[in-house]
Amino acid sequence: MERPLIPIFPNPFALPSDFASMLAKIAEYIAKKETRDFVLMLRNEYNITSALDVIETWIRIAGYPYRHEVNFSKQAYTIQHEMGRKWSVYLKEQYESLFEDFGLKRVDFTVTDTTLSFMVDTEHLA
Repeated sequence: MERPLIPIFPNPFALPSDFASMLAKIAEYIAKKETRDFVLMLRNEYNITSALDVIETWIRIAGYPYRHEVNFSKQAYTIQHEMGRKWSVYLKEQYESLFEDFGLKRVDFTVTDTTLSFMVDTEHLA
């Protein structure tokens, strides 16, 4: 009997726990080491406003359908990427790490297989 070449998981949509932690570490590294320089290069400043602007620019350039709603200091984004749960988890981890740089400890994220949504409140940031 031949063995399958691809490992089989009980739930093909579940991320193995070691893979999820590896994905989180990669996203955190990119957010901490690369994103700061990228935002500075594109906007000549590094703050929550410039970071959100770069995120929105990237979403538009990537061609993803998205929605951005502003209600006073609260900004909500919904990005429909259609690239799977791993991509949603990667983006969530990267943005979460980026937002922590600005003192945003609690950002509400919703992760699905095709969409990432998040809401940030910049009221108490200077």
